[in-house]
Amino acid sequence: MRFLKPIIVTSSVFTGLVLGSLSGAHAASPLTYQIELDGKPVGQIVHEYVQQPDGGHGLKLSTQIETKSFFSKVRINSVLEETISVDGYLDAASNRLVENKKTYWTKIQRSGSSYLAFTAEMKTPEQLETEELAGLAKEVIASVVPYAGDAMTVAGILLSDKRDAPQHKRLTTDHFDTSLIGLPLYWQSNDYDLPSSLTIIDTEEMSVFKAKVKDLGDTQTSVAGKNLTVRHIQLDVANAKPMEVWIVRPETGPAHFFQISGVSDGAKFKVSLTGAH
Repeated sequence: MRFLKPIIVTSSVFTGLVLGSLSGAHAASPLTYQIELDGKPVGQIVHEYVQQPDGGHGLKLSTQIETKSFFSKVRINSVLEETISVDGYLDAASNRLVENKKTYWTKIQRSGSSYLAFTAEMKTPEQLETEELAGLAKEVIASVVPYAGDAMTVAGILLSDKRDAPQHKRLTTDHFDTSLIGLPLYWQSNDYDLPSSLTIIDTEEMSVFKAKVKDLGDTQTSVAGKNLTVRHIQLDVANAKPMEVWIVRPETGPAHFFQISGVSDGAKFKVSLTGAH
């Protein structure tokens, strides 16, 4: 995930998405999160969610970050979206990230039981217009390869200039259990229980990784005067510090993250729920 890196602290952690004015869709109130890096606030995330008329889920993450890298400022704005089917499959995901003056766009789409994906740096925001994307997709559409070992970055393969790169079978719905930002919904749909290990796709970084799961039980907390029951989960990933995750078990509506914290490249990060709109 980008937000696990000390400077690019972005948006692949939480659930949410508003898919427009869909008739019959049920939207939850937007949630806000504060992002901290080494104890200092560097930005925020606005998390939105809508249940689609067919029972599926729409997720949207809007992130704003401003911090310093050596002697220069880093400004990041990103919008990460996912759609998850009623039977729990990731149907599609896209991420548009603007870092200073550079714009990056990635997309993954389910086709039957397989996935297609592409990623590219856009020269200008205008290139994100539909007619430009139609031509781009023809050039860079590619099969997503399955995970190799503990983690595999799809973006690196998709951006490679080598036309004769090794061929792999496509990533299918059997190759991962849940997306990272869809983890609370996965937990909720499994009666608030998780298996001892998970294979997770990070749709922002276009990577698949395995994690051992430790369920550390429920705890009580509060946000803006509202009492909450949260489940503490630890995700252990090979060659990385454990990630601590707290997920809200709501009385009604979708489960969502309360807090995520960890260490990456020697820097401590924390993303915390601060309130609802």
